[in-house]
Amino acid sequence: MSSQKAKTLVYCVRHAEADNSVRDNMARPLTDAGFQAAESLVGVFAGIPVDYMYASPMLRAIQTLAPLARAKGLGIPSCEGVREREIGTYVDDYDSFSRLQWENFQHKHEDGESLAETQTRAIQAIDSLVALHAGKTIVIGTHGTALGTIRAAYDPAFGYEAFRETLPWLPYIVLLEFSENNCERISLVPLDFK
Repeated sequence: MSSQKAKTLVYCVRHAEADNSVRDNMARPLTDAGFQAAESLVGVFAGIPVDYMYASPMLRAIQTLAPLARAKGLGIPSCEGVREREIGTYVDDYDSFSRLQWENFQHKHEDGESLAETQTRAIQAIDSLVALHAGKTIVIGTHGTALGTIRAAYDPAFGYEAFRETLPWLPYIVLLEFSENNCERISLVPLDFK
């Protein structure tokens, strides 16, 4: 009789609504609506046992997971690999810049990151956490573009238009199901509090 190993479940949570008037990418906080949405995640995960939580070091990702961490009695260690990509020089026309990056994964400002670089570090971080916590359930707080590159790594059909559709979703959750180190399934977790 063969024993089947438990799957490792990774819930990637894009942060709730942030105060975009704060240009400091690390210190940008949630809005009041963002804090309310973060509180609502407790209900979304009420029936889901969570073993570990991690978040990007950026404030909005930490604040999004904070209520859930309190409810589950878990800490939120920092995970640098899932932070948002570094744009570099501030971009006024985000949509045009984003389109350029999705059309050419190597495109970047001199002092910024390409989507290829963002994707590489994000996938390395996820692979490390899956190896470290095999068979467990992990929640990771991340960001829109970083999460888009994660989705694209496992689903090559996920491109700019699909990414654009996700921009209003604050927060949104993608579940990655791993059997050993292979991602076998990707799905969106419905959020009924929107």
